[in-house]
Amino acid sequence: MSCCAKLKSSSTLLYSTALLLGVLAGITHIDGILVISEVVAEIFMRIFKCLSIPVICTVLISTIANIDNTTAKKFTIQVVLYSIITTLLSAFVALILYMIVMNQHNNNEEVSATTNIINNTTTYSQHIISSFPSHIHEPFIQHNVIGALIIALAFGFGIKILEKNGQDSTLKKVVNDIKELLMIITRWIIKILPIGVFAFTALAITKFNISTLNEGIVGYISVVIGANLIHGFLILPMLLVFHKISPITMLKNSTLALSTAFFSKSSSGTLPITMQVAESKLGISHTVTKFTLPLCTSINMNGCAAFIFTTTIFVMESNGIHISFLEMALWTVIATIAAIGNAGIPMGCFFLSFSFLSGMNLNISLLSIILPFYTILDMIETALNVWSDICITKIIDVKNRATHTG
Repeated sequence: MSCCAKLKSSSTLLYSTALLLGVLAGITHIDGILVISEVVAEIFMRIFKCLSIPVICTVLISTIANIDNTTAKKFTIQVVLYSIITTLLSAFVALILYMIVMNQHNNNEEVSATTNIINNTTTYSQHIISSFPSHIHEPFIQHNVIGALIIALAFGFGIKILEKNGQDSTLKKVVNDIKELLMIITRWIIKILPIGVFAFTALAITKFNISTLNEGIVGYISVVIGANLIHGFLILPMLLVFHKISPITMLKNSTLALSTAFFSKSSSGTLPITMQVAESKLGISHTVTKFTLPLCTSINMNGCAAFIFTTTIFVMESNGIHISFLEMALWTVIATIAAIGNAGIPMGCFFLSFSFLSGMNLNISLLSIILPFYTILDMIETALNVWSDICITKIIDVKNRATHTG
């Protein structure tokens, strides 16, 4: 067995063991272990948050500064196009599944809650406005991914203009060095990540609560989870096959990034690991990875679109509003736009759904029942988002290689 094969086997064993021990810890519910798990999970989440914005900024600035303008424009168009297509497909899958699963619940007992635990009056327009930072340091403090993306794009293309005007490229070298430093730190984190997997797994198991389930909520949860699974295991693989890429090989080699995304519930926090997986295990070129993945992480929100669509339609119908197929189709477009413009905030999809519903003068207390299950839904959505990011990046890499070969 080669050295690389041994390392891969050892890594798989470590993560499998961590996952199994985490499940056992969650089932046995030993207080001391759970307290330690909370501390470890919080530390890892802080590390992810600490690295994610700097990684997004530095890799985008570095990539734009190091490639020609034609390539940057081409990659941007491709990422945006594939993000819109895959996100819209995800929302449409949710629509079809909703019609199949939820039709039988339309005349059943209405789901209600006695209190409304949400007191946030932020509108979606305010989410969009807040995405544009008023201070250059604001995205780093508030963890505003969209704001960081805007700054990174401005700096990256600004450096290109400086070079075009014949000015010194010292700034580009500084950014490149910072990026490489962050990659070194990321490799350190990957080595100790099984500890985090154990903690995240243990806490995820303990958070599952079946006490508030009823027929309507079961149907709703089934639609959200089902739409994510169908999109992840059927739609995206079909897209890969269309571009003559093996989905089985892709999925097998993406396990580390997907499991990290699942348990951390942070696609931006998982970005450094996703980059490492894309280059070292999937053979995606450095140039493509460093540009497309940060951009995908910010705008490619397949799981979020399915959640926003299903949640808004479910709450509206629970309020007695009849929604036709054409109206649902329109909502898939709205959910797609909302998901792509999702502000980089904790529980962003949940609050976006709330923002839509709060403007309709509806009883949205049903969201207080959905909220306890959002943790599990968010884990699945995040894994789907990262899987879609990887698929899009691989497709763009294959198309780019074919263009150069041709």
